[in-house]
Amino acid sequence: MGQPNQQPGQPWQQFTVLDGLLLQAGYAIAFSVVFLPARGAFEAIDIGSVVLVLIAACLGGAVSGPIVLGSQWLFRGRRIALSAGEWLWLSPLAVFVAGLLGIWVIYWGAHSLPDPEEIRAVSFAILAMVLCLVEIGCAVNALIVLLARTSGELSPPPCSWTDRFGALTCLVIGAALFLIVAGTLA
Repeated sequence: MGQPNQQPGQPWQQFTVLDGLLLQAGYAIAFSVVFLPARGAFEAIDIGSVVLVLIAACLGGAVSGPIVLGSQWLFRGRRIALSAGEWLWLSPLAVFVAGLLGIWVIYWGAHSLPDPEEIRAVSFAILAMVLCLVEIGCAVNALIVLLARTSGELSPPPCSWTDRFGALTCLVIGAALFLIVAGTLA
């Protein structure tokens, strides 16, 4: 075990009212996207309200990560590198953005090809499977980080609450995706 790379008493190391407000803002953005009156992506599929709440909760965890970590960097003087759990907190939103970009590229790229609908369907399925596997891999890494931090194998993170919350968020989203993929394949 190495020395912790933290300076005790930095303002960004404690959970404050600002952090709570930013977490609420991330969850508010997610819930407003999922429960919009004309929620385009969810109108086509018939899913219950409980599933929509779970989707919004997972999306809220993914959205709040960059907001909280960015505020620590921009407004609260954090200049220490991110810990493993904090990097994992950024992964669900990065995978989501990569998926949106992939959908856009596939949709517009298939226009000039013969039989674009079949190419799109296969490409969308491959993209979804790859992104789900990437996020499930991140969740496995998050589980390893949480277990290593609990057992004392890793040095203490600069900010313990963001490290643990980030790894836990990534783990929950990965587990949810695993259950969705397992349910789809069964």
